[in-house]
Amino acid sequence: MNRRDKSKATKRQILRAAEKILAQKGLDATITEIASAAGVHDSIIYYYFKNKEDLMFSVVGESSSEAMARLEKELKGIRDPLSRLSKFIWFHLNRIDNEPDFSQITVFQCRSRYSYYDHDAFQLHLRQQLGILRRIIREGINRGDFDETLNVPVVLNMIAGIGDIGNLKLRLGQSTGLLEDDFDHMMDLVEPVVLSPTNHSRKATSKASRILQAAEKVFGEKGYDRSTIQDVVNEAKVAEGSAYWYFKSKDELLYSSFIEGFRRSADDFSEFASENPDGPKSADSVLQRLERFLKNLFMIAVKHPAFSKNFVLNGIYNRGFYDSRAYASFKEFVDQIHHLVELGIREGVFRKEVNLRLFENMTIGTFYQSVSRWHIVDHVSWHSILYDIEDIVAYLLRAIKTT
Repeated sequence: MNRRDKSKATKRQILRAAEKILAQKGLDATITEIASAAGVHDSIIYYYFKNKEDLMFSVVGESSSEAMARLEKELKGIRDPLSRLSKFIWFHLNRIDNEPDFSQITVFQCRSRYSYYDHDAFQLHLRQQLGILRRIIREGINRGDFDETLNVPVVLNMIAGIGDIGNLKLRLGQSTGLLEDDFDHMMDLVEPVVLSPTNHSRKATSKASRILQAAEKVFGEKGYDRSTIQDVVNEAKVAEGSAYWYFKSKDELLYSSFIEGFRRSADDFSEFASENPDGPKSADSVLQRLERFLKNLFMIAVKHPAFSKNFVLNGIYNRGFYDSRAYASFKEFVDQIHHLVELGIREGVFRKEVNLRLFENMTIGTFYQSVSRWHIVDHVSWHSILYDIEDIVAYLLRAIKTT
């Protein structure tokens, strides 16, 4: 083996050892532990990687690069765009099922860090994985198989989002079995989307409310991991002791800011929160009510960008969130999607074969993915977001409506 090949083999050996250890311990793992598992000296790791975070991100980048090379080979010979899209989705689900260490690191260790979105590993993910998906969609449009008016970035977010939430719930133990088992139901939601033809915010007056408002802004701008309680109280213009009077820890402040954000949006969702699927129906059709609900959901990203960005980074991709009071509030909120779709199925407005769990995953996953693109990756203008929201809602309804 020549010197160059030996160097590549050593780097690959380090990445493989790091993937297993980082999946278990995250950045609590030490360079010494990883070096020992790889059978190299600590200094060798620093020869290839700047620091532990760079190593972790590189694990994701290297694994993604290898996987996308395999996918490209498997796509060769498949000419029909819908079949190529099906292969892409199946490949992605199969990878989540069979690469738990990679999936764990990506969801809970990388996606919650601002620095990941600037790292070559994420850029590699954008260029390769989403690049392949974008190409498939474009090919379908050019051939006339897919709707020529499709908003491609929105469709990419929807497809990536439904798989991403499935991965997240699998890692949390909230779902069992293989994601591959959801493939047919997932395609049942995606196909109608691609193939179909055709601020009010409550003013904070109390000291606690000012602290929560400041926390939302600081965490949204700096990132939770880079922020301190001192940063928050400086923004709120209160003494540091005031924060600890109301909130026992930084975590409690974070989760309380989520609850405050949900309450702030309560007026938009009040009719749905009290909706009883078995009770009297409003004058509007269930389709109109679901459409309003979905628009209100995605409009949170326009009305409260700091909250939506903070919630995605430090709520959805944070294990602690799922054991907090804030999660119960969030779950109650999104359960309305299930109720409205279930009612629509009973009335014959939505297709009876729609998988309610997967449609909820698609809706919430699209929200997370879109917020990441709008406010973290691309920083798009508010009018572009409004344009996307119209398409998102139309596509979501298209996925479940009867023809």
